[in-house]
Amino acid sequence: MLIGAHVIGGVDINPKYLGFLSNNVYVDSVNSDSLLSPPIRSGSIHSIATDPPYNRLSISDVDLDSLYRGFAEEAFRVLRSNGYVAFSHPTYVNSLDWFLNAGFELVISGLQYVHGGLTRLIYVFKKP
Repeated sequence: MLIGAHVIGGVDINPKYLGFLSNNVYVDSVNSDSLLSPPIRSGSIHSIATDPPYNRLSISDVDLDSLYRGFAEEAFRVLRSNGYVAFSHPTYVNSLDWFLNAGFELVISGLQYVHGGLTRLIYVFKKP
């Protein structure tokens, strides 16, 4: 936003979690299930940064493997060539192959210690 970018601040199935964005003139939100091809044109997004749900606050009945695999495919669809996705998730989920199979190239990966027993994997991928 500081550089004049148009930001989609959130895509969420639950409008309650998008409410805090409603008064921001620089940010749009999309109330949709991210696995159902929300109304975002293919190849229209420069970059994505996300930390998707991991079934603690999620209202989705979809298992994590399907959710993350579907996200990888949808992210590849909406990103422009040379676009990036930064993706963070619990260490007990192995999503690397899903992104690579979708067509992404791995740029960098790392671990983030959050608290107690919660450690997150962080991946940055590039769409060729």
